[in-house]
Amino acid sequence: GGGRGYVASETITSGTLVLVEEPMMKWPMEQQGNKWGIASVKHLLHEPNAIQLVQDMEEFHPTKDLVDSIIVDSQDCSGEDDEQVYKMLKELRLKFTTAPPSPLGESNEGSRNTHDDLEDLVELAKKRGIRSRNGSLLTTTDILRTLLALRYNGLESGVYRHVAMLNHDDYPNCAKLLPEGEKTYSEVRTTRQVAAGETLTISYLPRLMSHASRRRHLWDQHQFDIGVEHLKGEKYRMELVGSNDSLPPSPLQSEDGESETLMRRIETATEELERIQSEIADDFTVHYETAKALEQSALELYTSSVEELKNEEHILLIPILSLHIDACALVLKDPSLSNAIRLGVLSRQTISIYRLLPLQKMLFGPDHFDLGRANLDLANVINELLSRSVQRLCALNLPAMDTFAAWSTLEHKARKEYNRIKSLYPHDAETLLHKSNHYSSKDY
Repeated sequence: GGGRGYVASETITSGTLVLVEEPMMKWPMEQQGNKWGIASVKHLLHEPNAIQLVQDMEEFHPTKDLVDSIIVDSQDCSGEDDEQVYKMLKELRLKFTTAPPSPLGESNEGSRNTHDDLEDLVELAKKRGIRSRNGSLLTTTDILRTLLALRYNGLESGVYRHVAMLNHDDYPNCAKLLPEGEKTYSEVRTTRQVAAGETLTISYLPRLMSHASRRRHLWDQHQFDIGVEHLKGEKYRMELVGSNDSLPPSPLQSEDGESETLMRRIETATEELERIQSEIADDFTVHYETAKALEQSALELYTSSVEELKNEEHILLIPILSLHIDACALVLKDPSLSNAIRLGVLSRQTISIYRLLPLQKMLFGPDHFDLGRANLDLANVINELLSRSVQRLCALNLPAMDTFAAWSTLEHKARKEYNRIKSLYPHDAETLLHKSNHYSSKDY
């Protein structure tokens, strides 16, 4: 971001590996999922390579040169970006130099305020010999600029030099894949065809959100307003709320409206159920009953959300349906399930996948890897129900799906689509890295 970015020099097909990078710094577990604050900068300053990190991050937006020039002459902010940076620095300084009010009217005398935290970090940098690239000692302004740079450029898994240059888009053409297993690097791959001259983009958001929440989050975190002009066609329909088919009002220009409060409530409920799912998935053997309750809760959340949103295509239904499908998968691991209960769970899972796939296609396009997984899930669940009870499948009353042949055909199509999408995303990063290192090490 920050006026920089990557642009496709030629047409790029779906699934192409466009960037591989190890983080300059990884976040500790306690930081992941939380907002970047003074503690984040403190962690950075304690890193073994803190000197290199601080100096390299001088080039991150907003750059040290930019901030120093703004501080020297705050009356001559040459553009909208400069004014935005100046405003954010001013707000951060006000926040971190004002002691919080004491509870119950107690005196603040002798209390410690957050200005002390800034001075402590300046002192920590001095003790560790951390200086700016020009040799000067770090100041409180440098600390605040570093925090601002983290908010602009930091990602959940760490701080990246090149990934940070990718711009945000609500509907990005690339996805950042986190390190898995013994891998230490992240991959960025295209998720649809990218035309020559098109900017490569990712989402800066930690999860799928409604437009109102995306707009508020990106304003709070990065101080830019995504507006509504980009919402067209299917993307527009996926954000509509209520019987009058309207977008919620801008969260930046008004108090929370009824529709925004509704969406925040749905998002909060979904996150809480996802948290439970994550906890029981780590040690499922003792959580069979919790998994069953989770599956029912996810289904109830879907039903109530459709009723309140009055939009069966709303974007918030995607994470809810995904959650229900995953909860069903957990329940189905229980070896003590009776055949009747198992058939019921499989049937409900089938309906959720059937509902999820068209929503994913509307949002992501046909080539996204999430559709690959959903198609595989659909093929597998149909296969099991065909072998156990064709009658249960036909009793789902889905359009034109009342025969063995119809369900068998759908299973074949879903598995074929999974294989097609899987072929777009080869596990070729290691091979490409090896080739790159091989050629770069040759002497010419």
